[in-house]
Amino acid sequence: MIHIATVHWQTNAWIEIQVTYLKKHLAQPFRLYGFLNNVESEFEKEFYYVSKENIESHAIKLNLLADFICQNSDKEDIIVFLDGDAFPISSLDNYLNIKLNEYPLIAILIKIELGDQQPHPSFCATTIGFWKEIKGDWKMGNLWKDNRKERVTDVGGNLLFILRQNNIEWFPMLRTRSLSTHPVFYGVYDRVVYHHGAGFRKGNERSDLSQMNLINKLCRSLSLFLKSIAGFLEIRWRAHVTQKILEPRKTESDDMLAKIKKNKWFFDQD
Repeated sequence: MIHIATVHWQTNAWIEIQVTYLKKHLAQPFRLYGFLNNVESEFEKEFYYVSKENIESHAIKLNLLADFICQNSDKEDIIVFLDGDAFPISSLDNYLNIKLNEYPLIAILIKIELGDQQPHPSFCATTIGFWKEIKGDWKMGNLWKDNRKERVTDVGGNLLFILRQNNIEWFPMLRTRSLSTHPVFYGVYDRVVYHHGAGFRKGNERSDLSQMNLINKLCRSLSLFLKSIAGFLEIRWRAHVTQKILEPRKTESDDMLAKIKKNKWFFDQD
């Protein structure tokens, strides 16, 4: 049995897509467990278990779902963590069997170009027994240095620490195809899983914020040079460039979702 933990927040836009692709690419029995916050109750029928607790933290939601699954499953069963805007695009059965015979845990490594190192819950799979053995935890906390030599953390930081502390080798699923020029959104990983990214929030990532940090530095330099008139110029310029960087993300995300919804076998054309 495969147990899939997922989170949908304030929209049902991804539920039908996710369930459709899971049914197509998973031949063995699976159960879907979800946090559905502000999602219409009619979609609950697709889930074996649903929680609507008012919890903000994505990591805590996943940990709670994992706890429920582990209490009601066999240790040989497989647990899959899957973002609400992620789903398989090719056969998942053979992939899981092959990879989990070689590694105790597999997961997307989503921001390798920024120096991220942690397993990411957009897609992660392991056995119930292994997750319980290591006392798996999705919370951020453990720090590492990214490519800019800055100390950062993110969801999965504590899981990375646990794996390293126990010298456990895991399999990182790397990006094998991009559907846009964005380094994080709209990507296919190891040719088997699509992750949209920002399907439930505003479309900006640390790669986008890096551009904003550069703008902020330029603005500060401009302020020192132009002194009194810089305040007005800085505000106008910052607002203009911020809009140019971040607003197109929402349009691009909506366009991509519309294409996937229009043709439910969108990825079969590859």
